[in-house]
Amino acid sequence: MTSIPNPITERLELLRNQWSDFSGRPVARVLRSLIAADEAVMIDTLHRAEEEPELTELPDIFFRFDPAFPNTTDPHAPDTYGWLLRDAFLARYKADETDMRESNIPIDWKPPRHDPREHTDVEALGGRCVHYHAHHKLPGCVVLMLEPRSFASVAGFERWLQLFCQTAPDQIRVIVRDAMDKPQLNWLQENEPEAAVTMVADLEMNAAMEEISLRTTGPRTGRLRSRSHQPQLPQRNLRRSGDPHRRKEVRVQTDLVRQRRRRSRTRLAPASPPSPRDRCACFRPRKGGC
Repeated sequence: MTSIPNPITERLELLRNQWSDFSGRPVARVLRSLIAADEAVMIDTLHRAEEEPELTELPDIFFRFDPAFPNTTDPHAPDTYGWLLRDAFLARYKADETDMRESNIPIDWKPPRHDPREHTDVEALGGRCVHYHAHHKLPGCVVLMLEPRSFASVAGFERWLQLFCQTAPDQIRVIVRDAMDKPQLNWLQENEPEAAVTMVADLEMNAAMEEISLRTTGPRTGRLRSRSHQPQLPQRNLRRSGDPHRRKEVRVQTDLVRQRRRRSRTRLAPASPPSPRDRCACFRPRKGGC
């Protein structure tokens, strides 16, 4: 029997294909993912999946970091963002030691030291990642998903990414997000067209949500639907599900259905009745009052 395509897995596969296209380019270092607001949940799902050993389907290893980008107003001041990421990388390794031990992965990596007087922050970050890559004999790249909690200077962040594009070793890649409606990293794309690659997600999330709605409630039969015909959350108990891929799909479907419910409540909310003054203005046939 032919399996029915799943809108969630289809879009995850599309994102993975985009990543494979990017990672196969020899000079590419930074992937700028241009996304719409409703596509963020799918990007988060892919990143979470690729961080979990039992869910990953790509040869690369992904790490997500969110340190705030330092507020450096002096363009000639030494950058510190790479040092923050370097420390966060080691902290993440320490935090994963328990899981590594349970998976029989040796915990014997000793990170190299770098003197700030002799190395830039990008060199120190790259050196630590390359050493980790070589020690564990990884088949793919070390991927840093950068999601700064804040940055006072977009230009400073772009300048740091440009330096990364120009000096980062081949074993490391970076992913950053940019908003489709208000893009902020255009300067980086214009100045590093080969190393900084922009890809539009184009996931058509409205179609995905509609398909999920039809699967859970059936086709619409009227203009308005009662609560019993609203999109229903998946009922399967996640903790009892032994399939990690199924748990991932149910989590994403739940997020999408909740978004649809919120928009539906906003769209169907009754409008407040017009005030007497408004009624007067609406039905006044000519100047001079009602």
